[in-house]
Amino acid sequence: MIINNHSIYNQLLDKISYSNDINILNKYFNQEYGFISFFSSSKKVQDFKTFLKKNLDNQKSIEFDYQDLGDFQTPFEFSVDVCNFLSKITEKSEVLIEPTCGKGNFVLAALKTIPSIKYIYCVEIQSKYEWIFKIRLILFLKTYRKRVQIEFHNENIFTHEFSPKFLDMMKEKDCIILGNPPWVTNTELENLGSKNLPKKSNFKKFKGIDSITGKSNFDIAEYIIYHLISKFDKYNGYICMLCKNIVIRNIIKENPKLYLNIGEITQLNFDSKKIFNINANASVFIAKLNSPPEYTCVSTNFHNSSHRCELGWYHKKFVSDIAKYKETEKFDGNFSYEWRQGIKHDLSRIMVLKKHDDKGEYINGNKEKIALEEDLIFPYLKSSDLKKMIVNKSRFFTIITQKKVGEDTKYIKEKFPKTWNYLNQNVELFRRRKSSIYRNKPDFSIFGIGKYSFAKFKIGVSGLYKKLNFALIYPIGNKPVMLDDTCYLVPFGKKKDAIITWTYLNCKEVSQFMESITFQDTKRPYTKDVLMRIDLHSIVKNIELSKILDFYKKELFNLTNYELKLEDFKTYRKNLDPSNVIEVDKDKKKFRSF
Repeated sequence: MIINNHSIYNQLLDKISYSNDINILNKYFNQEYGFISFFSSSKKVQDFKTFLKKNLDNQKSIEFDYQDLGDFQTPFEFSVDVCNFLSKITEKSEVLIEPTCGKGNFVLAALKTIPSIKYIYCVEIQSKYEWIFKIRLILFLKTYRKRVQIEFHNENIFTHEFSPKFLDMMKEKDCIILGNPPWVTNTELENLGSKNLPKKSNFKKFKGIDSITGKSNFDIAEYIIYHLISKFDKYNGYICMLCKNIVIRNIIKENPKLYLNIGEITQLNFDSKKIFNINANASVFIAKLNSPPEYTCVSTNFHNSSHRCELGWYHKKFVSDIAKYKETEKFDGNFSYEWRQGIKHDLSRIMVLKKHDDKGEYINGNKEKIALEEDLIFPYLKSSDLKKMIVNKSRFFTIITQKKVGEDTKYIKEKFPKTWNYLNQNVELFRRRKSSIYRNKPDFSIFGIGKYSFAKFKIGVSGLYKKLNFALIYPIGNKPVMLDDTCYLVPFGKKKDAIITWTYLNCKEVSQFMESITFQDTKRPYTKDVLMRIDLHSIVKNIELSKILDFYKKELFNLTNYELKLEDFKTYRKNLDPSNVIEVDKDKKKFRSF
C-alpha cells in the first residue's frame, strides 16, 4: 500500500497550524480517527509538522523500507496472508496488540481481514516510524470508513507498562497479539550499540556456567514473546509472531520450567528468502492464550500443509518428530562413553597451520612462513574433513600448548624456543581473545584439551553438517589427531573397540533415532547433549550379532581391511555392560572415557 496523498498532508497541516493546543488537537484526532493521545508533547506537534512539510516539499511517498538492527518490515501482502489465516480462528477478537509495529503493515492487514477488531494497541521504539504509521492508518480509516480506537506508544516494549485501564478492558475481550519482532540476538544488538535491549536477566533460569556462557545469549524475538505471553497468558486470545524456528523450539523446550499458559501451538514454516530476502529458517508462531500449558507443537508449511509433524516433549524427552521417535524411543538413553568437543583456541590464523615443505616449515593463516619444532604440532581436522567414513590424512595442523586445561605454558620457552618465540610474537592477539574461558589462564591457553585428546584412535562427527556421518580417525604420522570445536569425538586406545563402536554408530537404527531428535534447520544439529542420548548399550542389545557383522562385512570392511569375527562383537557386547555407568552425584553420571 503506497501512500502519496498530498491532500491528506495539507489537511493535517492546516489543522495543526490552526491550533497548537495539544488537548484540542488530540480531541480532533480522537473524534476523527480514533487515536487516543495522538500527540504526547508539544515537541511531537512540531515534529509532525516538520514531517508533513518535508514530504510535501519532496513530493515523495511516505512508503519507506527500513532494515535496522534486525528489524525486517513485513511485506503487506504477506501480512494479509497471515491475518487471513488468523481470521479463521480469531473471528471474535476485538483487541489487537502490536508490540513492534514499525510502519504498520500488520495493523492494516488485520483491520482489512478481521472485522471484529475495534481497539488497536501499538508499541514501537523507533520514532522514525511513528508518523509513517499514523498517516498510513489515517488514510486506511478514511478509505475503508472503519471506526476503531488506537493507542500508539513510542516506547521500548521491554520497559513499556500496560495501563491498569487497558488491562481491565482486556478481561472482557478476546485479543490478538500480532507482530514481527527483531530477528537478532541480544549479543548482536549489543555489538551494534542498540539500546533496544531487555534488562539483563537469566529469564530462562539457567544454572551454573550455562548462565554466563553461550546459553545466556538469546534472540530478542524470543524474549519479546516470553515477555508478552507472561503478561497476557491469563487473558483470552491468541499470540501470532513471525520468528526463527529456533525461537519456537526454545519456547516449547523451556515451558515445563516457565509454565506459560499457552496451547494449540502451531509452527507454520515459510520461505524467508522469498518474503524477506534473508537466509533463515522461520515460521509463523501461533498459540492460544489462557490455555492449560502444552509442551508440543504442530509443524507444517504456511502455504502447503502436506508435510506435517509434531515436535516437543514426549515421555520427558525433547524430540523433533514424535511419530518417528515412538519407533526408536528404546535407543534414547546415555552413551556408554563420553563425547568430547574438539579444541577451542579462537585464533585460527595463528594456531592453524599448513605444511609448506618437508623441512619443518609451515604457513599460518596470515600467509607467514614459519619454522617450528614438531613436538607440539599435531594433525588437525575441521568439520569439512569428517565427510568421509575413514580419515587418515589431514590438510591442517595445529599447535597444542597444553595437555590439560589450565596447565602452565612456560615449559615451552625452555623446551621449544622456536614455538615460544612464534607464540610470543602474537601474544597480544592471545590476550585480546574475548571468551571468558581464557580469563586468568596462562598465556597461549587452549580449551577442550585433556587426556582424551591424545587417544590413538577416535570416532568423530561434525556438529554442523546436516548429513550425519561418524568418521573413524586413525593416527596421522604416528601422532594422534586433534579436532576443532565444531566437531565431537569419542577416544579409544584400542583399534578394535573403535571399529566396532564405529560400526554400530553407522547402522540405520542410529540414523533413524537421530532423525527423530535432531533439528536439521539449526546451525549445529549435532551437539554433545544430542550425541550423549544415543543409548549404545540398547543398540548393541537390540541388533542381532549376525546382522551387525553382516553390515560390517558388506559396507565397511573394504574401508578398514580389518578382520572382525562374530566373537569380537560378542566380547564387545559383554564388555559394554551398563553397570560401568556409575552414579557420582545426584545430577551427573560418570561415563567410560579414554
